[in-house]
Amino acid sequence: MREIDQLNQITDEMVVLLTEAVTTKTRENLIQVFNQKLDQRDQLIKQLQPPYSDSDKKMLADLLEKDKVISERLGSVFGDLKNEIRHAKKQKNSNKQYLDPYRQVATLDGSYLDKKK
Repeated sequence: MREIDQLNQITDEMVVLLTEAVTTKTRENLIQVFNQKLDQRDQLIKQLQPPYSDSDKKMLADLLEKDKVISERLGSVFGDLKNEIRHAKKQKNSNKQYLDPYRQVATLDGSYLDKKK
């Protein structure tokens, strides 16, 4: 199989990976598989040699379109991950505040010092 055909196949697999529903349980596996596909794709891109036929040029243009789709979907996956991390941090702070609500209360207001003897 030619490098450009392998590149097209791996790119299609990457698109399929990102179209599947991503949950918190499957996210780690998705990232590992996606990184492997990305490494394979990088090696194939380095092996491509410039005299391209017309069909190769069309396939490369199609690959660029698929790459845009991959970038958009990957951005949404990582956006969801950022939101989940932000939510976890907020929940952690809320739990701390619930367990010890008077930790950060200022104690200077209402205090009186008697200087008389």
